[in-house]
Amino acid sequence: MTAADVRQVKLRTGEGADLIRAMENNAQILRRYMDGTVKALPADLEDAWVLSLPMPYRSDCERDLARRRGMLAVPIPGSAGYELASVAKLVGEYGNLLQALAPALADGRFGPDDLPHKRQVDAAGDDVIAAVIGLRRELDRAVHSRAQEE
Repeated sequence: MTAADVRQVKLRTGEGADLIRAMENNAQILRRYMDGTVKALPADLEDAWVLSLPMPYRSDCERDLARRRGMLAVPIPGSAGYELASVAKLVGEYGNLLQALAPALADGRFGPDDLPHKRQVDAAGDDVIAAVIGLRRELDRAVHSRAQEE
């Protein structure tokens, strides 16, 4: 996703036997990031790295990156059938929030002993907020596009 001329990490390409050597070289470079030999992940690899993660790790990572920048990770609406998917996502995220809150509320109140649950509650709460905002965006988009058609 980063223009070739500004990439910090120069991954190799090739054909035939050169392709195999390039893949081995690229695997070694990536392995060094994965095992911590190289500590900082360059910005030009960040998007590709995040996009390659399976769910739920990908959404967790996107949420953490957005939070680090003082933002919320909210999907852009617009796909066919997104309205129903938005509602389903909101309900699912709310259910996740209730599950995260359950151990913290087991004694009927919040207190210092709930610190181990705080990160999961915060993350689940952020996901509910993002789902609500996504649903609002979808409603706004649909209302405005249909109003323009009329």
